[in-house]
Amino acid sequence: MKNILFISLVSVQIFIILYLNINFITSWDISNLYLPYLLVVLIVSLIYQIFKMIKYRSIHIFLILTLLIYVLLYIYSYIYYDQLFDSIFYILSQSILFVLPCIILAININEELEASLIRFFSLTFYWVSITLFVFIEIPFLFNQQSIVDSTLLLNHQSISYLSAFYFGIGLYFLKEKKGFILSVIMIFNITNLHITFLAGGRGGAILVLIYIVYFLFEILKNQSIVYKFFVSIAIMICTISIIIFIKKDEIFERSFSYIDENGFNLEQTSGRDKLYFQSLELIKENLWFGQGMFNYYSKLNGTPHNLILEILLIGGIFLLLITLLCVFFVIIKYMNIYDSKTFDRFLAYLIIYPIVMLMFSGNFLFVGLLWFGVIYVLRRIVGYRSE
Repeated sequence: MKNILFISLVSVQIFIILYLNINFITSWDISNLYLPYLLVVLIVSLIYQIFKMIKYRSIHIFLILTLLIYVLLYIYSYIYYDQLFDSIFYILSQSILFVLPCIILAININEELEASLIRFFSLTFYWVSITLFVFIEIPFLFNQQSIVDSTLLLNHQSISYLSAFYFGIGLYFLKEKKGFILSVIMIFNITNLHITFLAGGRGGAILVLIYIVYFLFEILKNQSIVYKFFVSIAIMICTISIIIFIKKDEIFERSFSYIDENGFNLEQTSGRDKLYFQSLELIKENLWFGQGMFNYYSKLNGTPHNLILEILLIGGIFLLLITLLCVFFVIIKYMNIYDSKTFDRFLAYLIIYPIVMLMFSGNFLFVGLLWFGVIYVLRRIVGYRSE
């Protein structure tokens, strides 16, 4: 049952890998099973939580607050968004599918589950890496047709983020493993790195770069100044070499299409330039207090695919300032109790992914991994530990 809880953190990624393997073995298209798959994860999570509540005769305050927020959002949307209620009901219901299982895991996780979760990601790292190598890397090496962008599930963005995320997970294990296993992880990370750029997702490319920077920060923070200097020189040389290679290789063309000789250029970013412009125009209409929780959906026909713009659209500068102050306060508190020898270190590699992704795509209401990290950090700050 606990493995189902773990799957909730990466439900989309696991389904993509299941799709690739099952489709290859049986030729079945299981994309229509995505919703039932998410429902199973939610139901199992709820059963787990009910069992815990009965066993310990208690309910966690964060679960109460989560359920209360969803109920209030349903009521609020029914009262103030009568004509849009059906659409908003669908959005909130989808959010529950993705987020509630992750919050249930976050409020119940203890040292035993933390160790199990790390083992779960260790196993999925090999599974994902092998699958991507077989279905993405090998076709490229043999000049065969790529499956990327052949379906809504297997597009540039999803494959790129998937390989980039597990590249980051691989970096975490580089400091945890030794010997032959370490060599295997390094090989898989090289292929995951190549697949990230091969898939052509821009967000995935940036996620990889941020993971590398964070990993280097980790290994350098306790080293001498001389060691840091020589490593920095080596990084600069590698960076310059990569930039030269990027400009000469068409593989990287899509990943870095927003960069040209004049700086940043959003004209070749799948319509992001128009979407950002429309978002900024809506923000200007009510700069301080925004459009409200759901007003902008119908005006944009979706979301702005940028977390900062989304916060400004919902509550303007006022909400953005409150959010930044809360984030700053939580980070300061958490850094005072952060322990790199515990699950805290692994959490950093998990949480980097949703934060980076939300700057380029998606909606915070659907990213369960983000809310897992938020609830876990808040629990650590208040000193709560699960049974």
